[in-house]
Amino acid sequence: MSTKKFFSLMITLVLILSASYSIPASADDANTNGTTTIEYLDNGDYIETTIIILESTRGTITGTKTATYNNSSNEVLWDVSVTGTFVYSGSDCTCANATGSSHSYSSNWTVSLPSISRSGNTATSSATGKRHLFGIVVQTEHLAVTLSCSNNGVLS
Repeated sequence: MSTKKFFSLMITLVLILSASYSIPASADDANTNGTTTIEYLDNGDYIETTIIILESTRGTITGTKTATYNNSSNEVLWDVSVTGTFVYSGSDCTCANATGSSHSYSSNWTVSLPSISRSGNTATSSATGKRHLFGIVVQTEHLAVTLSCSNNGVLS
């Protein structure tokens, strides 16, 4: 293969790959996928909270906020999530829809179905996890996640 054909093929490949990347819907979309915070508890366990943008168009954004309960050995035990769709205008933001979920990843933990609510520019999901030892509840934790949207479409 000639050098000219090789470079032509490489340029074509680069153009095809670069076309698959998405461009944010607007400059106001200051969100980044995978925003994570960690809160350490007195017992050594910790809660990792992550926000992920699922879809964003001018004036509408959908995202998920998940709080994951982990033990001090870094094992994921259970989580609760809220997914909200928000409509924003620059001067106002409203939560148009909210759903939630909860999951247990440990045989020692049971998790309640989430309670889901929305009000104004927020969507909230909450659940209770219970750790069992020989059939007896030895630990109870409550997690609530609230996903908010600013008037400019920034999720927090």
